[in-house]
Amino acid sequence: LQASACVTALSGSVIAPAQQRTPAEPAFAKTLRERVAAEGVGLSVAVIDGADVQFFSAGVKSAGQPQPTDADTLYEYGSITKTFTALLLADMVVRKELALEDSVETVLPKGLQLRDSQGAPIQWADLAVHRSGLPRLPANMTEATGDDPYRSYGHNELWRFFSTWKGDRERDAKWEYSNLGYGMLAEA
Repeated sequence: LQASACVTALSGSVIAPAQQRTPAEPAFAKTLRERVAAEGVGLSVAVIDGADVQFFSAGVKSAGQPQPTDADTLYEYGSITKTFTALLLADMVVRKELALEDSVETVLPKGLQLRDSQGAPIQWADLAVHRSGLPRLPANMTEATGDDPYRSYGHNELWRFFSTWKGDRERDAKWEYSNLGYGMLAEA
């Protein structure tokens, strides 16, 4: 992987010494090792300052791969992408391209409705704060296999799911974590 400014963690409890250290190791390198010892398998951080890139790591690639983490370790980045999706939504609101109270279905493929149990349109804000009433995952998603559980789930499957989905509660009635909702937010 190229250097990244985010810290990514995997669960577990194995530790290995940091792989790359500079003479002036920052205090957080020790913190990485402590975090891995307490609650993780592997952590990596890149500190980027212009052309200067320093890499720090602790732990191993996974419980099943005891090799130490390094600058080429691949991590599943998972839900951190929700942060970037929400940031793009916020930017669109600031630029007045949409309002959080607008209906999402105005940008969906023709004829596709995204409504709650009362027939009220799902709004951008509903998706962003996990109050859309959408389930965590779509019912037509096949069982996850391999490193990427969404590998075989694309636009066609998403639109097929929403062509038959009926909300079973009012939007904004209850918080429920929804990867599907954020997937729809990113698509829309």
